[in-house]
Amino acid sequence: MFEAWHPEAMAENTLRHAKAVRRTFELHLLPQVGAVPVLDMKPENLRKVVKGLVQCGRVSTAISLYISARAMFTWAGKRRPWRLPFEVSPVEEVDISRLLPAGYQDWSERMLSDGEIIELRNRLETIRNTWDLHEGPRRGRIATPMSREHVLAVWVMLARHGRVNEICAARWVHVDFSKATWFIPPEQAKNGKGFTIHLSRFALRLLRELHAVTGHKPFVLPPPRDETSPVTTYMLQCAISDRQSWGKRKKQKSGLAEATARSLILPEGAWSCHDLRRTGATLMQVCGFEERIVDRCLNHSVTTQTRRQAGHQSAPASHLPEARLRKRDARSVGSAGRLPDESGRCTHTDCRTRCHRRGERRHGRTAADRSGLMHRTRPCRVRFQPHV
Repeated sequence: MFEAWHPEAMAENTLRHAKAVRRTFELHLLPQVGAVPVLDMKPENLRKVVKGLVQCGRVSTAISLYISARAMFTWAGKRRPWRLPFEVSPVEEVDISRLLPAGYQDWSERMLSDGEIIELRNRLETIRNTWDLHEGPRRGRIATPMSREHVLAVWVMLARHGRVNEICAARWVHVDFSKATWFIPPEQAKNGKGFTIHLSRFALRLLRELHAVTGHKPFVLPPPRDETSPVTTYMLQCAISDRQSWGKRKKQKSGLAEATARSLILPEGAWSCHDLRRTGATLMQVCGFEERIVDRCLNHSVTTQTRRQAGHQSAPASHLPEARLRKRDARSVGSAGRLPDESGRCTHTDCRTRCHRRGERRHGRTAADRSGLMHRTRPCRVRFQPHV
């Protein structure tokens, strides 16, 4: 059944993903149940394999195996001859949430603070300058710098909150410098909907600098030895993760010097390409942008996903510079110094009546009422008229 399902299910996926799924099955599931007839497949067979992976600390592998196994049995339940032997898929009877460690969450909340963004910029510049100015043998003694294209790609992902696959597959024909726009075609968008990005001056400056390096090639990030295809997401992600791999795996296995393997580890820990996207979304909400605007910038179809990506609208004070803190405090108090009550609504009686009458669409409404996740209150904006 696996040999029949895998080619058809992986037809629209990348070759690397198809190989990863096959390797997961061949290493963990097929040795245990490969010889078991489909009719004799029990939930205990899969539960035992998933539980063993969780106990070994390989939680992400266990979840990937469970998802792929569920997809395989769902596929088999609609096709002959496998739809006849069983009425209920044995995978559906396995509750993976009970097998995962307590408090486990399958998404990350990592975001870079303002200090970490500055630290990252300084480190990238220091690593490059040290490498260029060092005399004599350098490999193994000092950190190896990232290529200029990859460094610019990091800042572009932060500037426009893009996905890593969008920057890797981008073509220069989709970037219009005169209009300061970048078009993402439907085949590159996660939700299958093409959209146009209006670039900031910072993002435009980064792309102009990147165009000076790779503008003679069709792709924004071409691989070093092939101009006809874009760079893979694996190459860009490895350029970042390998420089944060110290302590995660043995030095002999990674083949990287200690200086390189720990060169981009920031004070709050390791970070990934997607954390840059989450950081940008968080900064937008901290600066007061509405969630629907953040939705459009991230090209999300589901609003709740934005709230998960962007974190809390009221970010920790350590994440905000002084100017932003003053602005936020001024907004929370209001122009006339009226503080909201415990429910987050304006305490002024006249304003409160108007707020309730309008259904709280504009005045006296908390961000928590709208999202369920945000904590910053928004007091009534109606100016206080003192009674004479």
